[in-house]
Amino acid sequence: TGFSSLVSVGNLIYLRYNNQLESINGFDSLLSVSHDLYIQLNPLLLTVNAFANLESIGGGLYIVYNDVLNDITAIQSLQSIGGTMGIYYNPNLPTQQAFDLRDIIGASNIGSVEINDNG
Repeated sequence: TGFSSLVSVGNLIYLRYNNQLESINGFDSLLSVSHDLYIQLNPLLLTVNAFANLESIGGGLYIVYNDVLNDITAIQSLQSIGGTMGIYYNPNLPTQQAFDLRDIIGASNIGSVEINDNG
């Protein structure tokens, strides 16, 4: 993909309001995001097959309001989130996946955790 060589982002990543987006792939080399990462309001998004090597987010991680999202298990290398890990209002996402991600990171390595109203 076009983002396969991206190693760090010095600001935000917004993946929001994409009415045709069905999956997120790539970002294979991305290790850090200085501020927030938003995956939000993508009505057809089914899977996040990206960010497998992402280790740190300086701000928050928000995976919210994705109507059909059912898989975020590719996000598996995160070691810290400086702000909020918010995973909510994803009615088809198994809540256990959100808790599993929290456990991979370690609750003490996350500023705060909000997990609610998922599948």
